[in-house]
Amino acid sequence: MSRICPACKILHVPSVCLQRYPYMVCADCTEKTQIRNGARIRFGNCISGGIVGCILNNDFTLSSYSDDNECYVGKTLCYAQETRFGGIVISVNMNHRRNMSKWKILSKIIGKFRVLYWSSVIHANSPISKYNRGEFVS
Repeated sequence: MSRICPACKILHVPSVCLQRYPYMVCADCTEKTQIRNGARIRFGNCISGGIVGCILNNDFTLSSYSDDNECYVGKTLCYAQETRFGGIVISVNMNHRRNMSKWKILSKIIGKFRVLYWSSVIHANSPISKYNRGEFVS
C-alpha cells in the first residue's frame, strides 16, 4: 500500500503504515528534521519515559537537548510524538496546514476582487467609455 507523504508530497511505499498516525512523514523527511534556526534535530525515547530531542552540530556531535516536540521538515511545521508501544513518529501539524489553506482561499478571493477592480478601471478609462461620456472634444 502506498501513500503520499504530507510533508514532501511524494508517493512512498512505507515500511510501516500506521492508521493511528495518518499524518506521519516518510523516512526521508524524518532524516531532514530541523529546528527553527536550521539546526538538525533527532528525537528519541527517554529511559524514564517520554521524548527528548537531541540538537546536532554540523559534524553530527550532540549540541544540546530540546524539550520541545516541534520541528520542521523544509518549511512544514511538524511535531514528534511517542507511538503507542514505544518509538517516535514525526507528524505534520495539521492545524498549521489548515491555517495556511485559509490564507490560500483568502488570497484567491482578494485576487478576484483585484481583477474585478482593475477591469472596471480599465473599462472606465477606455477611449470608447470616454467618448460616450463626452470627454473627447471634436
